[in-house]
Amino acid sequence: MSLPEPKSIKAIARLFSTNRLLDPERDWLARAQYVERPFRRLLNGQSVPYSSRYYDQLSLHLLYRSLHQANEACNKLWTTIELYKHAKEDELLCNQFSFNFLGSSSIPTLHYANCSALISLMSLFGVGSFVTRTPTLEFFNVIRTANEFALNRRDDYLRSLLGHRPRGWHWQVLETYRGLREHGVEMPMVDIESCRTLLIARNRCHYDVLGHTTMREVFGFEEYFGFLPTVIASVSKAIDSLCEVLGTLPNHCDKRFQALRIVIPHLFALFQRRFISEV
Repeated sequence: MSLPEPKSIKAIARLFSTNRLLDPERDWLARAQYVERPFRRLLNGQSVPYSSRYYDQLSLHLLYRSLHQANEACNKLWTTIELYKHAKEDELLCNQFSFNFLGSSSIPTLHYANCSALISLMSLFGVGSFVTRTPTLEFFNVIRTANEFALNRRDDYLRSLLGHRPRGWHWQVLETYRGLREHGVEMPMVDIESCRTLLIARNRCHYDVLGHTTMREVFGFEEYFGFLPTVIASVSKAIDSLCEVLGTLPNHCDKRFQALRIVIPHLFALFQRRFISEV
C-alpha cells in the first residue's frame, strides 16, 4: 500500500517551495492542468520519479485540484447560506414558499461542500484520482510518495488501506480520509462521524423523499443548522491548509470564505439558534 508523502503540511510547503514549475510570477495555474503525458507514463507501467519534471507536474496538478475543490466547497456552502438569509428576511420571489422546505435541497448541498473540502485536503496531501474510459471504465488513485508517483486501481487501494471496499463514491471519500489519518498521514482532524451522519441525511433528502407522501421527514430548518458547523470546520481546514502552503490563494477563495465567516453569526442570529458561539 502506498501512503502519500510528505505527511505534514509544513513538509508539503517545503516540497512546493522546490517545485520548479510553481512560479508565482507566471501563470502556473494554466500549466497545472496539462498532465496527460505523466498519467500515460503511469498507465504504461513507467515510473515518474522524484526530481523529474513529470513529478513536479503531477504535484502541481494536485495543488491545482486542491484549490479548485476548496473553491467549490466555499461556493456550495455560500449558496445554502444565501438561501436561508433571503428566506428569513422575506426577500422571496414567491412568498407562498417557506424556508422550512429548503432542507431537502440545502442539506445535500452541504454534504457536497463537505466532500469537496475533504477532496481538497487529500489532493494537497498527495492523493488524486484518474479515470480511463477505454477500453473500459476504470478508476485509479494517484499517490505522491517520497520517491515517485504511484498508480493504484481504486478498489485495490481501498482494500489495502481499509481492509474492505466501501460501496459508493461518497462513502469512499469519507473512509479514505479516515484511513489515511489512521495510517499516520497528518491531515487535519475532521469529525468523520458527523460527516457520515450528514451523508445519511443527504441520502434521505435526495432519495428517500421521493417515496414519501409528505414533507415531514425533511421539513424545518433545525437539521441544516445542526450540520452547518461541521461543514464550516471542514472548509476552514481545507482553506487554512492551502494558505499555509501558498500564502494568499490565487483563486481568492480564502478572502471569500473569510467574508462568509463574518456574516454566518448573523445568519444564526436570524434563526435564533442556541449554538451561535460555535461558529
